[in-house]
Amino acid sequence: MRNTLTLARPVRPGLGGAASCAEGLARARVAGREAPVKARVSKYGWSKGNKVTGPGRNRGKRRAASAVAAVAAFLLRTPGQISHAQPAPSATTAPAESPEQSIQRDLREQSAILTNPSSKPEQREQAAERLVSRNREDARQILLQAITDSSSRVAQAAQLAVARALAGDLKPDPRFIDPLRQLLGRDPGATEAAVGALTGYGDNTTVLNILLDFARDDRWPPRSRSIAVKGIGAFVNKDAAGILIGLIRNPNEDAQVRGMAADALGEMTGQPQFKRDVAAWTKWWDGVKDQPAINWEAAQYRNRAAREAQVRADR
Repeated sequence: MRNTLTLARPVRPGLGGAASCAEGLARARVAGREAPVKARVSKYGWSKGNKVTGPGRNRGKRRAASAVAAVAAFLLRTPGQISHAQPAPSATTAPAESPEQSIQRDLREQSAILTNPSSKPEQREQAAERLVSRNREDARQILLQAITDSSSRVAQAAQLAVARALAGDLKPDPRFIDPLRQLLGRDPGATEAAVGALTGYGDNTTVLNILLDFARDDRWPPRSRSIAVKGIGAFVNKDAAGILIGLIRNPNEDAQVRGMAADALGEMTGQPQFKRDVAAWTKWWDGVKDQPAINWEAAQYRNRAAREAQVRADR
């Protein structure tokens, strides 16, 4: 008797009738069960019992049998035989920067801002300040290159930004003294920036002499000279005080320069009460000019400290 089976399960979505038949056949073969076939599918339609209606029934039977056998063989494969699509490897992330790599990248970025024609003045100043704050040799080399380059308007803008940033340098580098000196001149903005940076060198006599020479040189505009004179007030030096007295008492000197000399002397000595009174300053100087420099300077430091304490108390 011919083996037959009953296709009891419904057709699964996505599979044709042949696949459904094959699954039933596979299950029957595995279980060793036999059952009568209630219905079969041919190429030309449905059949009832063991008869297929319509033309070409033998050819339809052969094709249906081949489809059933192929699908059954697919379903009976072991899991190891089934090829699963491997997931695409995830994109590898770039390794994190080391601290030194991050610093080098930042140095390049700030250097580019300094020399970029489209940078705004405040952007250049922020870039220069960031480089100064690094307090590293490679950062200082970038600053030195920028402050010594005056070949274009953009380069001059970078010079100004660096000079202003150097005013906040807690450890001034002597290599910047000469480039800063070269910024002193007719441009009040550049002169002010250079003087602000130079006064950060404390009691450096080289810096003081640079400011004194510029202040007394009447070839420069009075406004620029006055800026240098004001910077002299940051030092405590008896010889410098004598030069300021000379400017104050010189009737042929520009009034702007004379007035600033009086202000600077008041800052140097901690005695702003004399203001711009030429007679008062002359009398004071005549009473202290014969003191040894070391004693005179010590007295001025005491006066300055007392003055600063008074200012704090009045706040």
